[in-house]
Amino acid sequence: MTALNAFHRRKLTSGEIALAQSVYQGSLNYERIRIHKGKLIPFLQYNRVAMSPFGTMHFPKSLYQNDFSQASISARHLFIHEMAHIWQHQLGLRLWLDGAILGAKGGYKNNECYAYAHRVNQCEHFSQFNMEQQADLIADWFVFQNTQNNPQIQKIMRDFIDNPNNVALLPTHAEFRFQAA
Repeated sequence: MTALNAFHRRKLTSGEIALAQSVYQGSLNYERIRIHKGKLIPFLQYNRVAMSPFGTMHFPKSLYQNDFSQASISARHLFIHEMAHIWQHQLGLRLWLDGAILGAKGGYKNNECYAYAHRVNQCEHFSQFNMEQQADLIADWFVFQNTQNNPQIQKIMRDFIDNPNNVALLPTHAEFRFQAA
C-alpha cells in the first residue's frame, strides 16, 4: 500500500500500475499520476463523482480505495474510467475545458454525456466520442464481456487497443447527443 501524504495524495500502488498497464500499456507516465483522497471542488462535487481534469485523480472519501487493484469490480471500473482522463490529459486534451463545455451544454444532467450505446452504429472511430464516452467505452471494454464481444465496439476500440499512444484518438469535439426517446 502507498501512504497518503499530508495533502491526502499518493502515488499509484504497484497493483494499480499493473491494472492500468493491462489497458493503457506504455502510453502513460505512471510515475506522474497521483490519487487524491477528497473532492477536487468541495461543496460542489457530488459524493459519488470522481474527477481527474489535471492529471490527478480526485476521489471523494466515499469512493476512495487504498488500492483499486484489490477493490470491487465497480471500483476498478471507476478507476479505469478516471485513468482514461489521465490518458487524455497526458496526450494533451484540455479536460477542464471539454468538461466545462459538456457541463454548459447540460451533458452531465442525467449523465447524458456518458451515454455511447446509441452512437456505436453511427461512429467509425474512437475520436468521434466525447471525453466521457471514451472513458466509459474503455472502462466497459475492460470490465464487461458483452462489449468485448460486440463487433462494432471492437472496431471502434481497435486503434486504441493497437496503439494507445496515438494522439489522434483524442476526442475531436465536446459534443453529446441526447438519446432518442
